[in-house]
Amino acid sequence: MKTLSRFVAKFTSLIVPVLACFDRVLFKGHLPIANGPALGGFVDHVLKIRRCEFLTFAEEQSETLVDHAKRLAEQAGVAYQFLKGFHRKDKLVDAILRGRPDLVEGLVCVFCCRECCPSFRLVSGEGRPRLVSARRQQRALYRSFRGTDV
Repeated sequence: MKTLSRFVAKFTSLIVPVLACFDRVLFKGHLPIANGPALGGFVDHVLKIRRCEFLTFAEEQSETLVDHAKRLAEQAGVAYQFLKGFHRKDKLVDAILRGRPDLVEGLVCVFCCRECCPSFRLVSGEGRPRLVSARRQQRALYRSFRGTDV
């Protein structure tokens, strides 16, 4: 982010908004849940719940993240928007910044977008259900900041 900060500092008079958001989540260590069998093992041996209960568990965790994002936006006094379909998030952030010149630094907005992402689904298997890879509509959270190193 230092390179981005130097760029912003150099061209600050020409820039209206700066959109900084995470496009990846990095896990330190080994989290082997990228495929169905590995996720099944994680559910069985680490979470120690039944596979048919995993989707409910995942939904609860998702709600926890969304609730946190809403609280974060509320505490900062910025917009939380739920978006369906394709949206140019940079254009939306630009419009927010133009309408709120008082947002000089910090959190600008939080978007919760319904997007098609890699996921899993439960299918019947030999003796017990199994998890297989699938693409499905999910909620993705985006936080936009202005003028700070994130």
